[in-house]
Amino acid sequence: MHFSFDQMQLFERYKDVKNYAFGGNGKSSVVSAEDKQSYWDIYQNLNSIFKQVLATSKYSADFVVKGHNYSKERGVRGHRPKSIWCAFRNKESHVFNQMPQIYVVLSEEGVETGFAVSIPESDYHDQNIKIQ
Repeated sequence: MHFSFDQMQLFERYKDVKNYAFGGNGKSSVVSAEDKQSYWDIYQNLNSIFKQVLATSKYSADFVVKGHNYSKERGVRGHRPKSIWCAFRNKESHVFNQMPQIYVVLSEEGVETGFAVSIPESDYHDQNIKIQ
């Protein structure tokens, strides 16, 4: 993967920005248009790499690429992304929310790669899933 030093510094630059850094909910954007573009470029680059890797692998029929839920103009529901991630997920494993997954996370901490047995997005939002 190739990400420039400036791109990776982007996460650090907005680390302490409060809610709605990308604007919304009556607030103006704190993140500049150039930096919104940089976040978007990182997101697109990571997704593109994952799609290229999957397309050229023998596992292309078994997995899908799942990128971070992210908007170029609004970030993550108006907030700046604390991280941008992408993952290979098992195509046929709907019972387990397409898990396991192989992922890459980019953040102010750097680049993290790994394997997760189960961390569906609903774990972060659904109280019943958290209890289970």
